[in-house]
Amino acid sequence: MTLQDNVSMRVVDDENLCFEILSFCDEFPTRNNFLFLSKHIFEILTTEKAFKWRLDRLHKEYGVYFPPVLAPKQSWKSLYIEVLPRRYLWDGKKKKRATPEAYHDSNRNKVAVCTRMKPLASTTSDDSTPELGRVTLPLHQRLSLIRMSRNLKSNRDAIQVLKMQGGWFAEKWKEERKATVLAAGNKPEKRPEADDNDEAPPPSLSGGVHAIDPIKSRLFVVDPTKGLREFSFDCVLPSPSSQDETYEKCARQLVCDFINGSNATCLAYGQTGSGKTYTMFGPHDPNQPFMSFDQYSATWGIVPRAIHEVFEAINYRRAKVKVAVDPAISMSYIDIYGENVSDLLRKRAPCGHSKVAAQRYVLSGAAEKKVDSFSDAMDLLNQGEKEKRMASTAMNERSSRAHTILVLTLRQTVAKTRQVKTSRLFLVDLGGSEKLKKSQANSSNQRTKEAVNINLGLLALKKCVEALNSTSTSRKPYVPYADSKLTMLLRAGLGGNSKSCVVICGAQDTSHARETLNALAFGRAVSKVTNTFNRGDEEAMLQHLLAEVDRAIAACEEKIKQNERWETKEEKHHDIYGEIEVRKTSQLVGAESYRLELETLLHRRAQLAGATLDRDGGSPTIGFGNAHEYGMGQKYVSGNE
Repeated sequence: MTLQDNVSMRVVDDENLCFEILSFCDEFPTRNNFLFLSKHIFEILTTEKAFKWRLDRLHKEYGVYFPPVLAPKQSWKSLYIEVLPRRYLWDGKKKKRATPEAYHDSNRNKVAVCTRMKPLASTTSDDSTPELGRVTLPLHQRLSLIRMSRNLKSNRDAIQVLKMQGGWFAEKWKEERKATVLAAGNKPEKRPEADDNDEAPPPSLSGGVHAIDPIKSRLFVVDPTKGLREFSFDCVLPSPSSQDETYEKCARQLVCDFINGSNATCLAYGQTGSGKTYTMFGPHDPNQPFMSFDQYSATWGIVPRAIHEVFEAINYRRAKVKVAVDPAISMSYIDIYGENVSDLLRKRAPCGHSKVAAQRYVLSGAAEKKVDSFSDAMDLLNQGEKEKRMASTAMNERSSRAHTILVLTLRQTVAKTRQVKTSRLFLVDLGGSEKLKKSQANSSNQRTKEAVNINLGLLALKKCVEALNSTSTSRKPYVPYADSKLTMLLRAGLGGNSKSCVVICGAQDTSHARETLNALAFGRAVSKVTNTFNRGDEEAMLQHLLAEVDRAIAACEEKIKQNERWETKEEKHHDIYGEIEVRKTSQLVGAESYRLELETLLHRRAQLAGATLDRDGGSPTIGFGNAHEYGMGQKYVSGNE
């Protein structure tokens, strides 16, 4: 064995020693050439741990910040390849002129979409409201579910089961059976009239969100117009999800881009009461008139967490990064109420009287206040919270009646070249989209105007994001920023080299199913994730839903076996003679919550498989398509009718 091989083997035995040696070498070409010293070293330097070490060196040597936690579907290798071109960010070197094709590829699909669903309420007071109620699935989906759940070979066998269940063409099948009996010379059996009323309703599913699959970033929804549908996005958070997980998956990468000199935007979209303000800022203490950020809390939302990470990154850069960069942070906090743009840090002072004037006022720095520390930023955040416009509606006790935008501006001056790089982070709590009749905002002219202005701003935002995510290669799409003051102010955060994320907030309760469907439709319209379904894909979706329910049932039954036990209790009673009688009773305890969970899962599987459900009525069934013409539920009326 040669001396070179001996050295290589000693380095291989201690990979930390390998990293330590490379820390004294330059990135190019020494570290890259080191890869080919031996096969063993090549294996070491191409692991995920090695790429994370490379990212750490990029940060310390070149001042390129990277997130400490990976985003969904991301590896340290892919992140390293993504941030590597930024290594000359602070040395003033001229970049190679980008071609139109490169410009298109770098700006394509910049708007990511994440979804966050509120946990299902344990008790829903208005569960009997006919918002969506129960939905009858289309015939091909119902037959597929019957065939899969009963292991049938053909749709012909599934139709025979469907005949017994009732539902589709039930009246026609009754007439056929009656005609067959008469043709055989027999008299049809007479049933009491009450029997018709006691018949089980046709198999149906509860409208709205049916299942969430965060692993594959998709959720399944029962749509009254299309049956079971699959919505895929860049990230689908589980329900419930923590504030920490929401920040990691939805906003942290944007904060990193902001620190590295790019503009970024994070928006929360959804119906009123769906958890947008909770996601962006955190919970509100009902005992306090305003939200407070005096003490750190695990329930803090995206805004305070983002501010905290920015200051942590700046402090780390000052202490350990070799590149001398002098950062200056300022903060703006404004709201858009109808046609008025107000400065929340200056007691709602107006920010211009036109779209252009408001944009110039905010982006020129006139609305900024300098912050030197995290505590200074929290003081300004508390100050702005007191100026927010809130009102109580039927859907939300503290409903935001305006679009709120917090802008962090970071100006980083390189000491060597005196070059200044300015980046902005837009954190937006959008006003809730709402149906006037349901939120009862039409009870006064002021609330009606507020709702209309909010919805107009959201419509303009949708058009802009759709244009930004356009996949057209023929020409650059026109982005209608001038349609609204909201989009004019967000132009710097949506266009150019910026990156954006829309967090879709929704509710799983059946009573809010229509609003959740509308929010998901908005997310699909602006999302870069596209799906082209065929019959095979739909069959796979239905098979997945059945398999997931069966897996959950098996897991729940196993938990019951592990936790359930017999417990004997003694009860003392006095008989008629005054003597004490001791009675011993045995009962199963220890798995009551799992029993309730199992009951819910079995009910869900029965719904999917089309088994006979409870006959206690509940929400009225809405027939898919023209199913109401066959006696299957009520006709579906969209919110626009």
